Amino acid sequence: MKISDARNILNENKGKHLYDVIIPSTGNKVPFRPMTVGHHKSIAKMAINDEANFDKFLCALILELSDEQVGMAKINELDKIAILYQVKQYNSSEPLKVNLTCPECEHEFMIVPTDKDMIKTDIELSYIKTKEIEGVKFEVCIGMPSIQDNMFYADFCEVRAKKFENDKDDESLSKLGIFIASYEMYLMCIRSISINGKIIDDFLDASVEERISFLDELSEGLIVVSEISDFMNKKYKEYGYEMACPSCKYKFDNVFTAEGFFF
Repeated sequence: MKISDARNILNENKGKHLYDVIIPSTGNKVPFRPMTVGHHKSIAKMAINDEANFDKFLCALILELSDEQVGMAKINELDKIAILYQVKQYNSSEPLKVNLTCPECEHEFMIVPTDKDMIKTDIELSYIKTKEIEGVKFEVCIGMPSIQDNMFYADFCEVRAKKFENDKDDESLSKLGIFIASYEMYLMCIRSISINGKIIDDFLDASVEERISFLDELSEGLIVVSEISDFMNKKYKEYGYEMACPSCKYKFDNVFTAEGFFF
């Protein structure tokens, strides 16, 4: 048998050996294909040579292994972490171990996370805020932004940052840019808006710039960034893994990173 024949056999068997991956935000199970030696080599290469785009590579890996059933517009950051945990668990011959650093004493130690720690389907990741302003009834759904939204917003900020380059010596302008970016980041958590019972159908399909421009026109009493910030911080804490440093006994919550499952 030649290599070409062996490749044909492998191609014929693709899709026959699948495993289910749970998407925490929906509870749905999606069939994934096993990783190959080539995938592992690509992960190592990206981590070493192109760290800036490593996260995007992992997102592309999810899309490929799920045969494009799990797109970045359908999952959030916490979904991504849980998905990659399951991918690593299935494709590894040894129990998954994660290296952590204590934020108090900087002691480095290792833990072995479990499905119960990582696949949490019972966390409510959104809420509805209803408010009537000047005779107009608003319903705003606030929740975890999709990975695609986060990517679009990062690109939007990069383009806007270039506009400040000519004024890079102006410290006050630089601080203003940082404030605007941190403020608008929470606006990405707005997932839908209804006005007098009618939902804005193309809200999430609009560009980041158009969405922000529209939200700027709404009443400050409707879009309260501090409320959104408190909600998101609470969700991350609920999803976190509570532990105690074996050295100083300091207790803290940790939200695993996707990269941490591979290196």
